[in-house]
Amino acid sequence: MVAQAQAQAQAQEQEQERARPPGQGPVVVGVDGSEESYRAVDRAVDLVAGTDRDLLVVHAVARSGTNALREELSAPSAARPVPPHAQGLLDVALGYARARLDALDPTPGEVSGVLHGGSAAGALRFESRGASLVVIGSRTHGGLTGLLLGSVAVPLSAHADCPVLVVRGGDVREPTADSPVLVGVDGAGCSVPAVGFAMAEAARQRCPLVAVMAWDETWIGAPELAGALPSAAELHQDAVRMVSETLAGASAEHPDVHVTRVVERGHPAQVLLREAVGARLVVVGSRGRGGFAGLLLGSTSQALLHRSPVDVAVVGLRCR
Repeated sequence: MVAQAQAQAQAQEQEQERARPPGQGPVVVGVDGSEESYRAVDRAVDLVAGTDRDLLVVHAVARSGTNALREELSAPSAARPVPPHAQGLLDVALGYARARLDALDPTPGEVSGVLHGGSAAGALRFESRGASLVVIGSRTHGGLTGLLLGSVAVPLSAHADCPVLVVRGGDVREPTADSPVLVGVDGAGCSVPAVGFAMAEAARQRCPLVAVMAWDETWIGAPELAGALPSAAELHQDAVRMVSETLAGASAEHPDVHVTRVVERGHPAQVLLREAVGARLVVVGSRGRGGFAGLLLGSTSQALLHRSPVDVAVVGLRCR
């Protein structure tokens, strides 16, 4: 009974912490002891340095079997038991994060850690409530060496309550001063949060923004047309208009950000992957035009997560 009461009290404290206004919550970073996760810690530290945001380091230890699945479905993973070695892994990551942040910020925010006894995707999804950003490496172990990216990044990006930043591997080139933030625009409203995030990031990094929209004959309004399909020139004009409308609000908030528009015929993933060469970050929505709530992450977002030459941020409609 005492243990149960303590777990309930801890859960209530965590819920209160998550109730902070949007944008002021902590940056959450997932660690698993891999080199990729320490790159994620480096990126998360850079993001909180010089701000009033805290850093929360999360380590999850997934267990197998029917009982583990039943526990994950019935209770917050933070309240479940974890093996003793997990605390040591988290402590090392916390020490690394604190040392990095102290070196960059004379008055750093709080750096804390939490252990979860469930899956990495479930733990980070839980911690995304009230967070301003979740940062993960492009490849996480999750208890198994070489586990595919999709087991964490794809479900987390589809269901997180805040933007998710996936940090690519060590072969990524360092950005130059002119390296832009790249954002995909779909014209259906799904990309509005992504554009807002990308514009704010470009303003923070004092770099240009490139907004990309790709279209084809099956894309803009074709299912609703009663007559003949519009010409390629008309479709292109509609795409240009949609980009301008989508950018309007964010541009008004960040008038100093130089914006370039790329509008062309083609597949969105292919065009974005091409434009990502030389960028510093790609930002996409979690679901493309015509997506249905509850479905898995959109095909364009998945392609970027797996193949982008630079870091990828996924911003869903549920991200505040």
